[in-house]
Amino acid sequence: MRLCITTSLRPLALAAFLMCGSVLPLTAPVFAADHVPLAASARPQKLEATPAWVTKVAPEWDARDVTAPVYLPLLDVQTRVDARQTYRYSHVIRKIRDTAGLESGSQILMIFDPNYQKLSIHQLQIVRNGKVIQKFDPKKIRYLQRESRLEAQMLDGQITASITLDDARAGDQIEYAYTLTGANPVFDGRFVDIEWVYSNYGPVSQFYYRLQHPDNRQMQWKYDSKLFEMQQETRGGWKETVLRRRFVPAFQNDPYGIAPTYLKDQIQISEFRDWNDVAQWSKRLFQSAYQPAPDIEKEAERLAKLADTPELALLKTLDFVQKEVRYFGTEIGENSHLPHPPADVLRQRFGDCKDKTGLLIALLKAQKIDAEPVLVSTAFRDDTPQLLPSPLAFNHVIARVKLNGKTYWLDGTRSFQAGDLKSRQALAQRTGLPAQADTRELVAMPDPSRDLQAVTWDQYTIQSMGKPAVLDVRQTFYGDGAESLRASLAANRKTDIEKEIIAEYLRFYPAAQVDGSLGVTEENGQNALTLTLRFSLPEFWRYHEKQVLQSEFSPVSLLQTLRMPTQVPRTETMRISPTGMYRHVTDIRFSEPVFSKTFNKRFDETNKHFEIHSIANGEVDHVQIQSDLRFMRDRVEPADWTTYRDKVQRGWNGLLNTLTVNAISTPQLVKAKLDMADLEKAIKEKKISVYSEAQVEAVYRLPVLDAQLNSGRLSEKQKADVYLERAQRLQQIGRLKGAKSDIEKALQIKPQELPLLLQLGQIAQMQNNLPEAARIAKQMLELQANDVSAQSLLASTLYQQKQYAASAAQWRVVLADRNEAEKSTAVIGLFLAAQAAGQDPVAATSEFLPQSTQPAWPYPVLQVLHGQLSESALQEQLKNGGKPDYTKVTEASYALGQFELQKGNKAQAKAWFQKAMFGMQMEMPELYFSDRQIEALK
Repeated sequence: MRLCITTSLRPLALAAFLMCGSVLPLTAPVFAADHVPLAASARPQKLEATPAWVTKVAPEWDARDVTAPVYLPLLDVQTRVDARQTYRYSHVIRKIRDTAGLESGSQILMIFDPNYQKLSIHQLQIVRNGKVIQKFDPKKIRYLQRESRLEAQMLDGQITASITLDDARAGDQIEYAYTLTGANPVFDGRFVDIEWVYSNYGPVSQFYYRLQHPDNRQMQWKYDSKLFEMQQETRGGWKETVLRRRFVPAFQNDPYGIAPTYLKDQIQISEFRDWNDVAQWSKRLFQSAYQPAPDIEKEAERLAKLADTPELALLKTLDFVQKEVRYFGTEIGENSHLPHPPADVLRQRFGDCKDKTGLLIALLKAQKIDAEPVLVSTAFRDDTPQLLPSPLAFNHVIARVKLNGKTYWLDGTRSFQAGDLKSRQALAQRTGLPAQADTRELVAMPDPSRDLQAVTWDQYTIQSMGKPAVLDVRQTFYGDGAESLRASLAANRKTDIEKEIIAEYLRFYPAAQVDGSLGVTEENGQNALTLTLRFSLPEFWRYHEKQVLQSEFSPVSLLQTLRMPTQVPRTETMRISPTGMYRHVTDIRFSEPVFSKTFNKRFDETNKHFEIHSIANGEVDHVQIQSDLRFMRDRVEPADWTTYRDKVQRGWNGLLNTLTVNAISTPQLVKAKLDMADLEKAIKEKKISVYSEAQVEAVYRLPVLDAQLNSGRLSEKQKADVYLERAQRLQQIGRLKGAKSDIEKALQIKPQELPLLLQLGQIAQMQNNLPEAARIAKQMLELQANDVSAQSLLASTLYQQKQYAASAAQWRVVLADRNEAEKSTAVIGLFLAAQAAGQDPVAATSEFLPQSTQPAWPYPVLQVLHGQLSESALQEQLKNGGKPDYTKVTEASYALGQFELQKGNKAQAKAWFQKAMFGMQMEMPELYFSDRQIEALK
C-alpha cells in the first residue's frame, strides 16, 4: 500500500492532518537516477498519429487571471477502456505570458510506469506569432527515474520522460499531446481513477475529461456537480461520459485545510460496486499471509517461546515486525498494492506497510492468534466514506487483532512505538476497511478523543521572592506524540525540540534563561516519552502599582494547542488540533507563607469543538492548578469559524492565571501598621509639621516603603524603584539628605538610569551644590545627548550660577524640541536668562511661543512676563477649585520674583519669593531657590 506521510515536528501540538502523496498533486518530483536505461522499444522515436477514438477539443482563451506567468487554455484528458487495454490520452496547451513563466512553462514531464505502460507522443510544438515550430527530437528526451517518495523509503519504478524546450520565449504557446497505454494489473482489469482538475503551472481556462468504455461495464462517478458540466451518451455498444469545467484557478495549497477540502477539485471513477467489492479484492491480495510457510512457522515458534501469555506473544511479534524488519517499499508494478509473500519479507527483513502487515498477520496466524488486514487512509481518516468505493481510497494498511475478547488495531510500520498493547493502538485513522469477504461497510475504530495525548507539569519553586524563580518543565507525550518525538530524536533533532520548547516559554517569560539541557526519559511499560527542561526566571514578579507583586502562571502547552492556526476568516473547513485529552498542571511552591488563607477557583468552557476544565487550589504557601483541554473535533466548519474564535478567546482568558502576593512580609506588615499609628498620633499632636495632603501621604507612605525594602521580596531592580519613590517622598517632607542617600542606593543598582540621575541633580540644586548639579547634567548628556530633562537641568543650574548668557543658550537647545516650547516652562527659563544677560527677553522668546489654541500651565506666567496678562488675572489661574494650588503658586511666584529682581525691584521680588514659600512645596527646587533669594535680599 503506497504510503507517504508527513507529520508536524512540533512536540506540543502534533499535526492532525497527514498528507499523502496519492491525494494531492505533486509539484516537485525527486529523481533517484538521471537518464536511466530504458529499452529502445519503450522510447518514442517519432510522433505517432492521434488515436482515432480521441475527440478534438478546441482551447478556450479565458485569461481571467491576468497576473499568472503561465496559464492553460486547455487541459484535456481522454481515457478509453476496452476489454483488453486502457488508453489515456493527454493534451495540454500552455501560454507563457512573461519571462517569469519560462522556467516552469517550458519544462514538460510525462510520467509512466514501464512495467505496464507504453508512452506514445503525438504532438510537441511551439506556436509563436501564428507560426508553428515543431520541437519533437527523440535525442532530447531524458528518461529519469522518478522517485518522489525516496526519502520515505519507497520505490515505485515510475519513469519521467523529461523535455526542456530550447528557445522558449515569453508570449509562446506550448502544445503537446501523448498517450499512455496500459493499466496496473493489480486491479484485475477494473478501472479506477482520481483525476485532478488543477494544474501546478497556472490557471486552466478549460478542463476537459472524457471516458469511453463498453456499455456493459458499470462505472461509478463522484464529482462536484456545481462546478462540472456532464454529458453522457451510449452509441454502438460504447458509453461516453464528458465532464467539463471552465476556469480553474491555479492550485493553492491550504496549510490549514483538511483532505476533503480538495474533493471538489477531483473526479473520482471506480468500477468497484461497493465497499464489499473492494474488501473482497483486498482479501485476495493478502492470501499469501494466510498460507503456511516453514520459515514463518519457525519464526512464530521462536517468538512464542519468548512469552508466557498470548498477549505477551502478540507484543513480542509486533516488536519484531516493527523493529527488526525495516521499512522499505518496492512498489513496482502490481506491487503498488500487492504485498510480497511474508516468507520473502521475513528473509529480506524489509518491506512497506502491506508487506509488514502481511508478515505480522502470518506470524500471528501461525500462533493461532486471529488477525486480519484493514485498509485505512492517513489523509481522509474518518472522512473516507466521502470517497467512492475504490482501492484508491486508501494509502495504508494496518492489522486488526482479536485476542481473549479484546480487539487491537496495530501498525507494523511504527518502528518508534514502545509500551504495552493498549498504548500501541493505531487509532488516528478512525475508519478502516477490513480485508474480509463478509465486510459490507467501512468500520469505525474506537474514539480516541478521551485518550490522554500529553501531560505537562510546570513546577515553580520560589525560594526567595526577590531572587529568580526556578521553573522545572516536565512534558510527557503519549501515542503518536511520543513516536513523533522518538523519530525526531533518532534523526538527531534533539536541539530543535529543545529550541521549540524554549521558544514557547519565552512567549510568556521573555527574560527566561535555560539552566541545563533537555532531558529525555522513556516511561516504562507505556508508549510515552518525557522531556524535562529547567528555566531560571529573573524578574519573575511584577511590582504592580507599587503595592503588590504579580506574576502570570499560564498553561503554556494548552495555550499552544488551543491557539488558532490563522486569524483570517475561512471559507473552507479549518484543521485544528487532533482529538484527545491534553493536561497541564501548574504547581507553585513558596519557601514562606504568602497567603493569609486557602482559596480555590474554577473555570469551565464547553462547546462542540472542545471543553476546558481548570481548577486552582491554594494553601498559604502552595498553589496548584490543573487544567484539562479535550478536543472532540479536529476541524471547524466555515459557518462555525467566528463562534469558534470567540470560544478560543474565552478559553485563553480563562486559562490565564495571575497570582498576586503582598510585597510586604507578615512581620514587616505588623511593624508598618504600628509605625503608621505612631505617625498619625504625632501629626495630630503637631509633633510633625506637614503643610499639604501630599506631605501627609508621604509621611504615611514611608513606613510602607521601609517595610517593602525590609521584607526581602523585591528584586534588585524593584528595590531601585522603591528607593526612588522613597527619595521622592523624603524630598516632599524636606529630608534631602535621606533622599540623596536613597537615590545613590538606587544608582548602585541602575548606574545609568536617567530618571535617577535627574532626581539626584535636582537634590544637588536644592542643597545649593550647583557644581555637582552641573556635573550630573553633563553626565546625563553623555549618556543621551538629546535628553531634554538633562538639558533643562543644566540650563537651570547655569542660571543659578549666574551664568545667564550660557543659561539662555542652553534653554535655546532645549527649545529646539518644539514640544518643549508648547509646555512654556523652558520658554520662561529663556525669558529670565535673556533678561538677566541684558538681552531683550521678549524678542528672545517670541519665536518659541506656544502655537496651540489653549496652551497649558505655566503659559499664563509667560503671558505676565510678556505684559499680556495682569498679575491680578494671574491670581485666578493659581487656584484649583477655589483654593490655592501651591504647586502653581510656587512656580509662578519664583519666576515673577526673578523678573522683578532683574528689573531692580527688590521689594516686589522679595514679596514674590516669600509667596513662593507659602505652600512649603518642599519637593520643588523653586522653593529652595526662593528661600536663598530671600536670604540674599535681607
